[in-house]
Amino acid sequence: MTDFAVPGEVEKNPRLKALYEELLSIVKTNPLQGYNHPDLQRVHQKQLLFHAAGTKIKAFIAGNRSGKTVACVVDDIIQAVDRDALPPHLLPYKKWEPPFHVWIGAPKFAKHEDTILPLLRKFMPKEQLTDQSFDKSYRRQPVPILRLANGSTISFKTYDQDLDAWASAEVHRIHWDEEPNSEDGKLLRSEARARLVSTNGDEIIGMTPLLGYSWVYEDIWERRNEPQITVVQADIEDNPWNSQEAIEDFLGELTDEERRARKSGEFVHFGGLFFDEFKDSLHVVTKPDLAKLKDQEVVVGIDPGLRRTGVTWTAFDNDNAAVTFAEFYPKETVVPNIARAIKLKNQTFGIKEPVYVIDPSSRNRSGINADSLEAAYAREGIYCQWGQNDRPAGILELKRRFQAHTKDGEPHPTLTISEDCPNLIWEIGRYRRDPHSKDEFAAIKMDDHLVDSLRYAVMSRAWHIPDDGLQQTAFEPNFQEQYSEERKRFPVEVAPFGAYS
Repeated sequence: MTDFAVPGEVEKNPRLKALYEELLSIVKTNPLQGYNHPDLQRVHQKQLLFHAAGTKIKAFIAGNRSGKTVACVVDDIIQAVDRDALPPHLLPYKKWEPPFHVWIGAPKFAKHEDTILPLLRKFMPKEQLTDQSFDKSYRRQPVPILRLANGSTISFKTYDQDLDAWASAEVHRIHWDEEPNSEDGKLLRSEARARLVSTNGDEIIGMTPLLGYSWVYEDIWERRNEPQITVVQADIEDNPWNSQEAIEDFLGELTDEERRARKSGEFVHFGGLFFDEFKDSLHVVTKPDLAKLKDQEVVVGIDPGLRRTGVTWTAFDNDNAAVTFAEFYPKETVVPNIARAIKLKNQTFGIKEPVYVIDPSSRNRSGINADSLEAAYAREGIYCQWGQNDRPAGILELKRRFQAHTKDGEPHPTLTISEDCPNLIWEIGRYRRDPHSKDEFAAIKMDDHLVDSLRYAVMSRAWHIPDDGLQQTAFEPNFQEQYSEERKRFPVEVAPFGAYS
């Protein structure tokens, strides 16, 4: 970036050598002079594209060692320093004037110490620091902050801090170094973005997508064509400072999935999708005729969460084939409000007596006045069965239905999803294994309330055909042997109502 030696052809020419050494001296005083300077041999074009974006949100989504962290840190510096501290080639990228205040977030403070702070030391013009000293400008206590002579500040946050640490202030920018990697990551982002309201501030993120289809994928990547969002995607080979030998050495031991994410910045499910057989063309259907569905058995699955509740309506026909035709995904857990909405939807659908199945843990989870959620729903006239919460059994049941086929081997799923359930379809496409768990059926607990409610619904009507060789070897309570075996003990086979038939 700024570490370059005198080229051989310049070394042989005393005049050029003197000019080049003068340039090195200038760069040493103001490292921004040497950052992607057009007269240098190596220029990182993707970094310049990132700086040129003036949108409210801009993301540098790239492989490892692609220069994304450098680009984000330098972009902060460009905004924080005085205008006359910028070399001409970086001046067009300045959006904010001092004093400029930015929060940089990272998973742990060690990331700040290992990467962010060294980059700030490397690229910050010395005349912008207090007494031209980084150590005098930076303090660790009571909160880590870098104060420039012009009043701009760069503060350092971590994703393991309480939400209070991300509140009660106004800033011009939130800078995410990798995305918040916790279940509360989306909530953390919402709290942080509230700091931008009064300043009409912006948001930048530099990341390698190692968490798979996370909120960045949903809120930024999938919306990258919107006018206020810019996404620059870069490959490790886009960084002109990486040698081919170093690249191959780094990538040599990676799996195909890791290679796609760490080299090219692609969103990849490392843990693996549970429902990789799910295809819109096969499993998503047009809105069913509600007049026909209301005569079928309808199961309403309910999965209460801490911040959201997932509700699905699934109809089962006489062959036990199912179609999920409606969803409800409120951003609340207030039982009376949700129960009122459920009953209103039932009335709209013409459904009079559905079966309600709820997450069995709701009987232990406090809802209103320390009462269980199950009891709270009962008070609202919604009487729930406990759902079968065996995750492996539920996942396999869904897969069995998605993979069902005719006797000729043609795909014929016994569970389809209406196009009126976009959130459920979205969750099914991202429901994935937890790569950090030894349990192969452990799922990442994010974006799963509707899938879980569907699991409870289908497990209440499990698709199971007994094996032909099933036999009862001894009396077992609640076990009904096959009729073909039971009838052998009848002296005479009679009609259902005996002599009165």
